[in-house]
Amino acid sequence: MITCGQISANLTMANCGVSTPAVKGRIYLMNFDSIDFEESAMADGVLASLVLKNNAKGFAWETLDKGVEVNSPLVTGTYRNAFEHNLVFRVFDKTQEIKDQINALAHGRVVAIVENRSNANAETHYEVYGYDSGLVMTALDAPSSDGDGIIYTVTLNSDETSREGQLPLSFFAETLEATEAALAALITA
Repeated sequence: MITCGQISANLTMANCGVSTPAVKGRIYLMNFDSIDFEESAMADGVLASLVLKNNAKGFAWETLDKGVEVNSPLVTGTYRNAFEHNLVFRVFDKTQEIKDQINALAHGRVVAIVENRSNANAETHYEVYGYDSGLVMTALDAPSSDGDGIIYTVTLNSDETSREGQLPLSFFAETLEATEAALAALITA
């Protein structure tokens, strides 16, 4: 029998402070095909550097606070288990540029980095969704009226043929300041 995963640590899974599971309203998106996976580096299970191919850049999309939700449920399979990475964000403005970018997103595959609201652990402050296989748009809701002023609700997911092999990666480049500088460099590349 082949066993692919073995637990290997004692854990304390709570502290006296309150962990906040929510994420902030800024998303960093990179086209999946723009990532140079060979040059990007992992250190102890954490993504320490994310490198884009020549002339590629990432994009920061901002929405209102609490306008982003993430989830990464386990998907049990007949032969192996996997994770589904889910990202939902809400758009509160309608411009042609926004429509053009959502149209492109509907036909693409992306990797998303989100910022967790909790600052308790710098190493897990930023997380990467879709790093193994990318995220695709699986739903778009565009109601003609909404009491909160939501114009579009965009849902990105791992697709059913290419799930993720792990929970969202932590993105951490030695310090929180260095991590934020690396994110800034991705969107100005």
